[in-house]
Amino acid sequence: MTTKVRLVAALTAVLLLRYYRFAEAPPLPRSAHATDSGPLHADNERDPTRSVSQPLDGYVHEASRAYIIPAPLLRAVIHVESSGEAGAVSEKGAQGLMQLMPETAERLGVTDPFDPRENVLAGARYLRFLLDAFEGDAALALAAYNAGENAVVRHRGIPPYPETRQYLSRIAKQFDLELEADHGSP
Repeated sequence: MTTKVRLVAALTAVLLLRYYRFAEAPPLPRSAHATDSGPLHADNERDPTRSVSQPLDGYVHEASRAYIIPAPLLRAVIHVESSGEAGAVSEKGAQGLMQLMPETAERLGVTDPFDPRENVLAGARYLRFLLDAFEGDAALALAAYNAGENAVVRHRGIPPYPETRQYLSRIAKQFDLELEADHGSP
C-alpha cells in the first residue's frame, strides 16, 4: 500500500470515526430562512469556541441535514476557506464563506455567492457531489474541493501540491476543534 493511499484511508477514517463517535442530532434552527440580520438564537454574539457565528451555524445545520455531511466538517471547511467571512474573495477568485469558484457557483445555480445561506448550501452540495464522486473518501473529496476535481483524477489521488496537503491538515485540525466545541474534549 502506497503512502498516498495510506494517507487517504487514514484521513477518511479519522474524520468519520471522530464525527460518528460524538454524533448527536444537531438542534433544529428556528428558521431555515433566517438572515444574518435576524439571529437564530437568543443572542447574536459570536461564541469564541466556535469557528462560525451562531446565525451561520443555523445554515450549517440546514446544509448538514440536507446533504448528510457532518456539521463539524462543514464548519471546518468554512473556517479554513474563509475564516467565516461571507465577503471573502481569494486571489484565485473563489467567493464567500465556502470559497466557491465562479464556474462552480454557476454550475450549482448560485445567484449570490456572498449570501451566507446560499453559499453554505451550495458549498455543502458541491462537497456532497465530491464525496459521492470519490466513493465517500473524505480526503479525496476535500482535496478536490481545494485543488479541483480534475487534479485529483489526473493524479489518481491527493495532488502533490503543498497547498492541498496543508489544506487537508488544517481541515483535520479544525474538525477536531469543532468536535470539541460541540461535545467537549474526547
